[in-house]
Amino acid sequence: MSTRKLQAIILVVLVVAIGGAVAASRREQASESCGSCHSMAPYAQSWKESNHKNVECWDCHTGPGVGGWVRGMLNIARMKRVEKSGATPDLKVEADESFCLRCHPKAKSISETETMKIPHTLHEGVGLDCQACHGGQVHGENGSAPVSISHDTCIGCHAEWIENDDECVKCHKW
Repeated sequence: MSTRKLQAIILVVLVVAIGGAVAASRREQASESCGSCHSMAPYAQSWKESNHKNVECWDCHTGPGVGGWVRGMLNIARMKRVEKSGATPDLKVEADESFCLRCHPKAKSISETETMKIPHTLHEGVGLDCQACHGGQVHGENGSAPVSISHDTCIGCHAEWIENDDECVKCHKW
């Protein structure tokens, strides 16, 4: 066999192998794949009920670039291995504010809405990230139904800040 034919065969085999690996990787990254594991079922269901149901799990739970992809694939492999052993995998795959800001880049600059004064920069200044107030909007608490930010969310930190009803205007615009 000539060297050229051998090189062509090797090239074809490499292209097919790489194409297969990419296709398998894409299947692993699909939210349906994430929700197929027993331990992920509650999270998959709550995600389907959330405002983020059109956002893939992969988009929020993996970092950018090749490093993020590698960590994401290793996390999937780890969780599958633990699930197959009969144990419950550690599902704490981080989704810090950098993930939120990929789709919501202007969120930090919001200081008020039509009805509320919400100084995001002040919250960030005391060390709070997006999850502190908005964390339950996709998966609720440990995979329960999603919960929207509410008055109770704010009062959880600001109860002492409001001494009487007249001080509601600190946050509410009427």
